[in-house]
Amino acid sequence: MRPDIAPEMARAEYFARIHRVIDHIEAHLDQDLSVDGLAEIGCFSAFHFHRVFGAIVGESLMAFVTRLRLEKAARLLLQESASPVSRIAERVGIPDSSVFARAFRRQFGLSATRFRADHRTTPTNRKQSKEDRKQGREVPREFPDLQETHFNRRFPMNPDDVQIQVEVRDAPTKSFAYIRHIGPYAGDGALFERLFGRIFAWAGPRGHLGPQAQALTIYHDDPDVTPAEKLRISVGITVPKGTTAEGEIGILDLPAGKYAVATCAIQPSQYGAAWDALLRGWFPSSGWQPDDRPCFEAHLNDPAQDPEGLHRVELWEPVKPL
Repeated sequence: MRPDIAPEMARAEYFARIHRVIDHIEAHLDQDLSVDGLAEIGCFSAFHFHRVFGAIVGESLMAFVTRLRLEKAARLLLQESASPVSRIAERVGIPDSSVFARAFRRQFGLSATRFRADHRTTPTNRKQSKEDRKQGREVPREFPDLQETHFNRRFPMNPDDVQIQVEVRDAPTKSFAYIRHIGPYAGDGALFERLFGRIFAWAGPRGHLGPQAQALTIYHDDPDVTPAEKLRISVGITVPKGTTAEGEIGILDLPAGKYAVATCAIQPSQYGAAWDALLRGWFPSSGWQPDDRPCFEAHLNDPAQDPEGLHRVELWEPVKPL
């Protein structure tokens, strides 16, 4: 151990570098993702990088890249029913159709064409796990100590349970400071309180908690295709452009573009119903469809200070014309 650096600081630096690599992978799935290039982004030796990544993430680098590519392909197959399978394979960085076909079948147990036919559904199913987060009983642990559980309960949703106001907004790129969690997050409100507490403790002394800051939760994966123990969320706040990452605090840019923004005041148990009201109730007649960018929740209040104990939130779903 270096005498000039504390163990907790060294650990935080390792994880920050891995987070940086993961963010790059997710944003560039359609491009070449070589071990050497990713090692350089993480400032690791290329010779040892694959072992470092596997030890921290619990999955080999190439297995992680392949899984994210295939899971994105699965989402696109359902979102864009008119796109040829070969085109979707190219968009996720697997242009060889035979390689894509074999990999997809290994991952999901059936061909891409059959997957699309068997799983075609409304976009609401992609968000039903938001109810799991509030209603379930599994207790996740924070990255990298992944809990080996699968939690796939689904709860029926009624879009009439929640009243929402929806508008389509053009949003600029936003810089986002986050703490990441990997693993099941169902039913553990204390997890979110703990994560937000840590991000606020970091942001306050740096002057990042002014009225311009937004508290967000970003969902990176589709719970219908990603195993529960591999689901990723990022909890944090928007920060001024140019803010630098520090230790466990990562920085990423939320893409500019159009979003359907649903505003609502809900009980903790109604997050799933709110997403359902947006995706099943509003989308079909809106002339819009979900786009392939991360969705997120913007938290507008402290429920503990609300007279009714309500969570006042905005649900941001990226959109493109139907």
